[in-house]
Amino acid sequence: MNNLSNPFEILNSKIDALTYQVQKLNQPKATGTHQKEWGGVDFASTITGYKPQTIYIKAGKKQIPHIKRDGKLWFEKTALLKWIETGIIEKLENKI
Repeated sequence: MNNLSNPFEILNSKIDALTYQVQKLNQPKATGTHQKEWGGVDFASTITGYKPQTIYIKAGKKQIPHIKRDGKLWFEKTALLKWIETGIIEKLENKI
């Protein structure tokens, strides 16, 4: 009997192939080179949960890690995550 005669076998093989591809994409690259993720105000807003206007205010007061190039604010993902983590740790330490 031909493998292609059962449509469920075809679907199962396609699902297995897709699952394998997704797992490969989720694995860290072995090259050791880490590409930093940069973005603008909307990017920072997505990561922090703050509204874009709040991001502008915090950047103006130098309360959030950022750089400014040619009039545009840039934020790096790892720096933002460390900034968030530091704030959480400080709040927890103050409660003890």
